Amino acid sequence: MGQSLNYLYLEVCWLGYPLVHNAELCKNLGYYYSGFDVDAAAARLQEAVEIHDAQAPRYLKEQRRRIQPFLATDPKNIAAYESLIDRLFA
Repeated sequence: MGQSLNYLYLEVCWLGYPLVHNAELCKNLGYYYSGFDVDAAAARLQEAVEIHDAQAPRYLKEQRRRIQPFLATDPKNIAAYESLIDRLFA
């Protein structure tokens, strides 16, 4: 089953809020667990509750670094869009 990227995930992490999720397309963000494993989800939720506040400034900085590839200002995204536009008009 394919998954769509939910931009809310990016927004939540960009703002530094803890995100407990199972979205494979952005598994390097927030507190990821695989599949539909309720026990793993509960463990990640407990981890977020226990450690997030203490590491919040570092988490925010790291999340913003990890979100860069999704931004419209990312050089790879710009190059990909330029290539698509060039092929469209070729």
